[in-house]
This record gives sequence, structure tokens and C-alpha cells, in this order.
Amino acid sequence: MVDLYFKGREGSTMNSYKSSYKRLLELCREAEVSIFRMGEEERCAIWVEAGLAGISAAGLRGISAVIAMVNELMGLSDMTSGRERTIKKSVIKEVNLKKVHKEKRRPGTIRDVKAIVEEARRTDSKADWRLAAMVVLCIFGCRRHDDLLRIRVEDVTISRSRIRIFMRKNKTDVYNEGSVCSITAGGRAFDVKGFLEEYFRKLSLEKGCCVFPKNVGKGGKGMPTTYPTMYKELEMMKGKVGLQGNLTWHSWRIGSISRGNQLGVRRTSIKAAGLWKSSCVDVYCGPSAEPGFG
Repeated sequence: MVDLYFKGREGSTMNSYKSSYKRLLELCREAEVSIFRMGEEERCAIWVEAGLAGISAAGLRGISAVIAMVNELMGLSDMTSGRERTIKKSVIKEVNLKKVHKEKRRPGTIRDVKAIVEEARRTDSKADWRLAAMVVLCIFGCRRHDDLLRIRVEDVTISRSRIRIFMRKNKTDVYNEGSVCSITAGGRAFDVKGFLEEYFRKLSLEKGCCVFPKNVGKGGKGMPTTYPTMYKELEMMKGKVGLQGNLTWHSWRIGSISRGNQLGVRRTSIKAAGLWKSSCVDVYCGPSAEPGFG
């Protein structure tokens, strides 16, 4: 009956809760609870078993959502008592205390950028060139990966001294008015303008094309690539050029502002460059041993 009910729900909803449903069945077996009769006492037993299994807070939220759907199907009350909330809160707290924290993300450096660019030139792979171009714009533009993912060629204006990128949408642009990213065209550390022009020629990018197209070969380039693709390619690149494992896409943005902070750039200028709306920029202004950007 539960399976039939789930089939009637939207596919996207059920795909997101598929693993949570399987985990709930396992917890029910461990607690000797029927999935068809999950009252307050039974749910408390499930939360205790979840705590013993070390399920994460995110996993507990998924299980909680599935329990609500099953209770909806069975016509059972979904009211949560104070006792159940206390047990659930205690389980989450215990899981968080035991959780092994992820290794802190390392700020990206110009040395890392150069290694990736050199590898793209060595392999002459268009996918490697696309990856290198994204890395270059992220670190020199102090941008999030997602801010740049969908920009098009016509959004990029290259002059003698500056590169201007119009972003149609970004994380802090709540009204979708668009915002501008400005990058110095060249410097002692790296020639951004020369590299970007080389990249456009390499992928045959022209007006109407995405700067980071899904299709890097022959054919249309109007569809942007995806985050999973770029994430996978960065992981592969780290292995090829020997970069540290805790280097992520956000590392380039962290490295950019960390270096600016070390060079004495005013915090208000860093905040404006990165389009921050809050004081969270302070978290990223950490130390960096990288030479200046030029």
C-alpha cells in the first residue's frame, strides 16, 4: 500500500526521499515497529535507533518527511509531542557531537591556477580549457562558481585594461536586476585578458554562445554546462596536477579575498567586489601565503 501511495506522488519528490524511505524501513525492523502504525511511542523508538545508527541531521529530516507521508496515507495523527521533540533534539545533538568535521577548505592560489592552465595547454582538451577558464574568472573576479556558470559571450566586455562581466543573476541579486564583475585585464602574476581571448578562440565562442558551454565540441554552444560536470572535472584535475584534496570551487573565492585582505585592501572594498550583503565576508578573510596577484 505504501509503495502504491508513493507511486502516486510526484516523481521528483519520491526520488529525493527514496533513500530515506529505505532507511526508515531498516530502522523499523531494528526497533520492531510496523511502518503502518507509527504513533508517538513508535516514532520515539525510531529516533533512538536512528541515533544509535549515527544518521546525520539531514538524514533525520528526510526520515521525518517520509514518516509524515506514511502517516498521511494511514490517516494517523502527525502531531509531535514535547517528549518526541526532546528525544529527536537529543539524538541530533549527539550525532553532531560525534560527527567528524570536514577538512577546512584551502584557499586557492595563483600557483594552483597556473598549474591548471598549464595542464589545459598541455592536454589541449577543450574540457580542461573550460575548467581553467572558470578557475581564472572565479579567483580574479572573486566570484562564486554558480555566478558565472550561465554567462554568455555578449555578457563579457574586454577592453585594454579591464574585463567587465555582466551577471544576469547571482546569489545576492534577489530582484534579478543583474550585476557587474570587474577584473583587471593583466598583471605581473597572470594575463587574464590574454588567456580569456585564447580560450574564446580555442572553443570557437561567439555571440550567443555560453562562455562555459555544455558542448565543447562541434555543434551548438547555447546550453551551459552543469555544476556536477564542473565538480567532477575539478576533482579529476586535482589528481592530475597534484592539488590538495580540500581544494573546492569555493576555494578560489576564498583565496581571492584572503589575499586581498593580506595586502591591506579595505574590508569595504572586498565586500563590494564580492557582492556580499552581510558581514559573513569576515569569515573568509583568512591568511594566505601566496605572492601578490599583480
